[in-house]
Amino acid sequence: MKNNAERILGLDELSGFTELAMKPEALREVRRLLKSRDITGDDFNKTLNVILAQVDKLKSWTPLVEAAYLRVPEREREHARFMLVSFRNCIRDYEGVLQLLPPPEQIAAGEFGLIELCFGMGAAMSLKKMELAENFSGWFPKAMQMAESPTMRFILGLTLADFFTRTGKWEDAVALFESVQKDRIFCRDAVKGIVEIHAFHALLAINNGLTLVKKFNCDFEPEMEMTLPGNDKKIQQQTEKQFRKWRKILEKVVPEKRQKELGLELAN
Repeated sequence: MKNNAERILGLDELSGFTELAMKPEALREVRRLLKSRDITGDDFNKTLNVILAQVDKLKSWTPLVEAAYLRVPEREREHARFMLVSFRNCIRDYEGVLQLLPPPEQIAAGEFGLIELCFGMGAAMSLKKMELAENFSGWFPKAMQMAESPTMRFILGLTLADFFTRTGKWEDAVALFESVQKDRIFCRDAVKGIVEIHAFHALLAINNGLTLVKKFNCDFEPEMEMTLPGNDKKIQQQTEKQFRKWRKILEKVVPEKRQKELGLELAN
């Protein structure tokens, strides 16, 4: 995606700096352009291309980038908007991403528009604005038909599959992941999604099992206590220990943060 953006927008001298890995010179030129009073939409796009390609700690550039965007002439801001959306997405300013995006039905066709659709869906899910995410999701089937490149279709598929995973539509999610896993670039992401769903199912089973063990411990069984004194308690202790061991292993596949995203609350 980045290479296509660079080809369309062009980099001129900044492109030369980037290709020659002349990082200090490129970043000095970037700062000069961003501080310029008469920065154009093209200049803004060139600087953002270099920043996104060469800078590791992007947040430190936020004040300079945001101020420069406001100095871009209003008639040229639409031309520069996509690069600022990309920047905000990279620094996880998801509210900022949504502020810049038009409604899903108004997002333009073409590669950049489809990428913005993914940015919008990702931002909505990260902010837990699931109603908005649902609105975005309705446009993905059409977007996947519109996408000219297989790579763009796979990116759309992964994004929609993540939405299905978070909303409990696991069969739909697995079907999408299975279609994406055929791609050599996104195979790992797709297989991870499938494994995560199955691990999530297993965690749910363990969670239910722990609840049952707790119930068994509370329910006294006179007959079992008479025939096997103390044995039932030992069985339940061993069962709980095994469940917790399995859960610890599975939590490496689906960490606590991801569990919360999926709405899973585990018993202690």
